[in-house]
Amino acid sequence: MPCHPARARELLNAGKAAVYRRFPFTMTPPYPSPCLKAGVSRADSMTPILPTISVPLRTEADGTIYIGQTKIMLELVISAFRLGDSPEHICENYSVLSLSDVYVIYAYYLQNRESVDLYMKTQEQSEEQFMQQIDERYPLPDTLRAKIRAFQNANSHS
Repeated sequence: MPCHPARARELLNAGKAAVYRRFPFTMTPPYPSPCLKAGVSRADSMTPILPTISVPLRTEADGTIYIGQTKIMLELVISAFRLGDSPEHICENYSVLSLSDVYVIYAYYLQNRESVDLYMKTQEQSEEQFMQQIDERYPLPDTLRAKIRAFQNANSHS
């Protein structure tokens, strides 16, 4: 804790403190710290140990990446991020997600943008192939197909 230089001189002269470091000037109690008994230096005992944060992602056998233990796909959250949704708004839409997980996902995306974008592109291609297979198995009348495409195009441009 900082103190006035006159107070520091008083503590040093009275033997109630010892100089630990000259720059930046640091004093310590003259008696041994419990940390020193355990073999830990004073500098190490003053350094906080911060927990590491793991990215809550899991990959299924089909290659789809989900967030945590939920069934919410990574591409849903990243798409919302690209549209400008806040983490709070995403948590409102997907109540099973925690706010901290969404922030970690955002940070992960910003640090690994190229690989996540490549994954997203691969997922989009897989989705298009799947939709083509459905169209081949269950053909729609041309008029209905035209209406669906027009609706999709109108919503994708807005």
